[in-house]
Amino acid sequence: NPVIAAVSALGGNVVYHPQVKRGRELRTWLEREIARRGLRLGPGSVEHLMQCVGTDLGALSSELAELAALAAGAAVTTAQVQRSVAGDQPPEMWSVLEELLGHQPGRGAAVIDELLDDGRSTQHLLSILDGQVRDLLQAQAHVALRGSTAGLAAALGIPDWRAERLARQARSVTPAAAMRWLQALHDADRRVKLGEIGDQDVLRIIGLRAAADVLQARRELSPSRAR
Repeated sequence: NPVIAAVSALGGNVVYHPQVKRGRELRTWLEREIARRGLRLGPGSVEHLMQCVGTDLGALSSELAELAALAAGAAVTTAQVQRSVAGDQPPEMWSVLEELLGHQPGRGAAVIDELLDDGRSTQHLLSILDGQVRDLLQAQAHVALRGSTAGLAAALGIPDWRAERLARQARSVTPAAAMRWLQALHDADRRVKLGEIGDQDVLRIIGLRAAADVLQARRELSPSRAR
């Protein structure tokens, strides 16, 4: 599997989240994860997560990671959970990857600049991009195992429109490049928290390097079409 190979080559680990049934088993897992991450969520948040995200533990784990970044140690209200969870991210949050993998990859870096200039939280942006790249890697793994994108929405527990977007994006970048982006995001999060680099600077660097990755890959595939 090229995705697993790319993860291993970069020193990463693949974590398997088994499927659980709806109901008490899922609630128990979710409440345990919320406590482990030190999250303080408003009343009804667990029910909202279960209803909107479903039973995919990987997707739930991603949502909890985003909530932890949003909380930054503080309590998170029910309204904040409802705005953050299950695809309620503003459209511009989705456009970073869309632009990076589009006709002008440099636009992806420009969107990051625009989001930062609008006052978006750097930690929130890092978490959202991390989740989107991990979804992309999961889609690539699904295609590598199945030979097609059939059943992608059900496998990842996501709406059809997100599966269609992921299927298109999965063909636009190699798993190795996506893994480099994920590694860069994790390293950036660590360095920002240690105070080794400015939080806005590191996001801009990641955007520019990702755009360069895409352009370089296109040059290698078709030198005559490089711009």
